[in-house]
Amino acid sequence: MKIKKLKNLSILLLITFVGCSKPQAKDVSVEEVVEKLAENAELESPQYLDLTKQENAEQFLLSTDDFTQAMAVSSATKEQADKIILVKAKDTKTVQDVERALSSVLVGLTNTWESNPDEAKKVEEHILKTKDTYVLLYVGEKNEQAKKIFDESL
Repeated sequence: MKIKKLKNLSILLLITFVGCSKPQAKDVSVEEVVEKLAENAELESPQYLDLTKQENAEQFLLSTDDFTQAMAVSSATKEQADKIILVKAKDTKTVQDVERALSSVLVGLTNTWESNPDEAKKVEEHILKTKDTYVLLYVGEKNEQAKKIFDESL
C-alpha cells in the first residue's frame, strides 16, 4: 500500500513538473530565417546587411548592446519599400528597446513611401512581431507566408 502511494505521488509530481515547464526557445540563426523570408518575398537583387556592426545597426536606430544577432535585407534597386529586419535581442529586457527602434524605422518608411500608393500599402500592412527574444519587421507582400516562416522557424 505504501509503495502504491509513493508511486502515485511520483507520477503526480512528474505530471506537475512536465505540465508546468515552459518550452525553451530555439536558438535559431537569424541569417537562416532572413534568407527564408527573403526567398519568400522574391526581392529583386536582395541586399543583405549584417547589423552586428555598429555602423550598420545605427542605420536602423539599433544599438549592438541590445542584441546578439541581427540582419536586414532589402532590394538593392531602392525602388521598393520591401524590407526585412530580424533581431535576436540579448534578453527579454532589451526586446522593448529593439521593438521601439523598429517602430521608428517603420515611421521613416511610412514617410519615405507615402507618395507611392503601392509601396505605401506594403508599409501600412507591415508585420512587426515578437516571439521570445526575436523581433521581426517585415514590409512586403506575402505577409501570411512570412508570418508562417517566422513562427515555424522559431
